Amino acid sequence: MTELFDQFSKNYNLFSDQAIRFSGYDTKDLVNTKLNKLRSLYPDLAEKDFHFLDYGCGIGNLYDSVLTVFPQAIYTGVDSSKKSINEAQSRFSDNPNFQELNSSQWKNSKYDLIFSSGVFHHIPHQEHGSIINHLSRLLNQNGKIVIWEHNPI
Repeated sequence: MTELFDQFSKNYNLFSDQAIRFSGYDTKDLVNTKLNKLRSLYPDLAEKDFHFLDYGCGIGNLYDSVLTVFPQAIYTGVDSSKKSINEAQSRFSDNPNFQELNSSQWKNSKYDLIFSSGVFHHIPHQEHGSIINHLSRLLNQNGKIVIWEHNPI
């Protein structure tokens, strides 16, 4: 699957926008809807510093809006696609925290909120449990994992 996303990294938003055009929304609208839902679920996070992991960050679309909704978020984005990470770093050079999935740096940190959007349907079902267990070990006390899927997993 990594190779597929490597191919789309430069034009990901174009493909995404085309896929959801029928809805009358674009990729940025979808990202903002997700972030606003997170804020309504966890309003206390909007008022304090907290560590936010974007698991499957792709080209950084969530980062583009996260600080508007959660101004004090300390953002880390990880993805299996090296080209997507490179694209995210190019788009948002102010954020040094885009990392490849195989990097140990993000795995040695703790997070208050781990968010994964549109990722798990790309991962073989038999791997879901081990990934969620791994992510849960990265949570701070009272931390949360939120998995947002548009497709069946």
